[in-house]
Amino acid sequence: MIVGIDFGTTNSLIANSEIFINERGSRITPSIVFFRNNNEVLVGDLAKSQMYIRPDKVILNVKRDLGKGKEYIINNEKFKAEEIASFIFKKLKNIVNEEISSAVITVPAYFDDNQRNGVLEAASIAGLDVVKLLNEPVAAAIGYGINIENKKILVLDFGGGTFDITLMEIKDDVFNVLKTGGSSELGGIDFDNILVNWIVNTVKEKDGIDLNVDPVALQQLYIHAENAKIDLSVVENTDIIIPYIATLNNRPYHLNLNINRDIFLSISKGLIEKIEKLILEVANEEIDEIIFVGGSSRLFFLKELVKKIFPDKKIISDLNPEEIVVKGAGLYAQVLEGKINNILLRDILPHSLGVLDDEGNFIEILKSGIHYPSSETEIFTNTKDNQDTIIIKVLQKKNDEMINLGDFEFKFSKKWKKNEARIAVNFSLNINGLLEITAEDLNTGQSLKGKITNAMVNRKSINKDFINNYKII
Repeated sequence: MIVGIDFGTTNSLIANSEIFINERGSRITPSIVFFRNNNEVLVGDLAKSQMYIRPDKVILNVKRDLGKGKEYIINNEKFKAEEIASFIFKKLKNIVNEEISSAVITVPAYFDDNQRNGVLEAASIAGLDVVKLLNEPVAAAIGYGINIENKKILVLDFGGGTFDITLMEIKDDVFNVLKTGGSSELGGIDFDNILVNWIVNTVKEKDGIDLNVDPVALQQLYIHAENAKIDLSVVENTDIIIPYIATLNNRPYHLNLNINRDIFLSISKGLIEKIEKLILEVANEEIDEIIFVGGSSRLFFLKELVKKIFPDKKIISDLNPEEIVVKGAGLYAQVLEGKINNILLRDILPHSLGVLDDEGNFIEILKSGIHYPSSETEIFTNTKDNQDTIIIKVLQKKNDEMINLGDFEFKFSKKWKKNEARIAVNFSLNINGLLEITAEDLNTGQSLKGKITNAMVNRKSINKDFINNYKII
């Protein structure tokens, strides 16, 4: 069986024709890992229940750290972000209780090559063969519109850790992405952080207590801040009440604060302005409908903001934003199984790919916005005598930031004089939007696949046997 997996920053889901239910009777499994000891990890709701008492052994929001070389130290052992994420994938496999051969896994459209490779590696450690990395907004569009014809839709995918904006046309079973944008560093947890900072500063100013120095107290603040954020999407104001969170003058201190929408909007102004700017960079007046995806899309200000930008556009409000992505991934899994008529996906590269020249300049080879699969070839030469190796520094341009994808080394059978070599280097984007690089010596016909060094996701450094020894509960 092929399954669809929505691997989220905050929560994850797994589906095929239906969404699978976990041991708590819920379709949603928190993306949280708790190390009970050196042999067992708890994942999901069981891990979430440990956040109050053992925050030092609980890992949250690991999706944001994939492909960045992040490491955690738990029980004196080092774990890479990809290893932590693999526990979540294993938990989802256990929920199904059936033999899973392969998976369609959703990723933010704005993920770069390193982040996508991080997801692939985490799934591989968990024993999953990923047949497709499916961009989350595209998955949402499939979940919404597999039988819809001739519409341009704007998908606003606002999750716990990422914000994807995708303009797409659906026509004759073709899902054609026209433009994409957003941020992989903006999501609901950023509003949680702002609320927590507001609480900490308010309590410190009012009563002189610094809750920031107590990890257990801080964990409670994050949980109650998230609840307050959710409450404000329903009511105008709410109380944040946490008894016995600290001591004051040798007496128990009970936190009791009221927050309203005006305060929330005031302290979140910078984030909201960033959201508006990102939407305007992608959207245009040609859209027919707007879809909200992700749990954080329920925040009260978002629909008001979109109505201000597009006062005459139809907003689809009868979808479950937490489930629509995994529904689309499950449908696409059934397409691959031959259970549903084939659909064609035409997705685009969100960030340019290129190399550094000898003077340190970025040379673009694959431009952002091209549809994939796709490939381009550039001719390079050697810069000194007696050279038989070419090292290409590969970068991905993400807004104004240069993301290092590693150094690709090609060693040939001949040593050249300076500027003698004619090496055709091919950049190819596969169906998952991942870069593959090959090189050919045009003088001899020798072809090579690049050996990558300095990559952020180093598969050789991961000990799968060590990780697989852990029991997942």
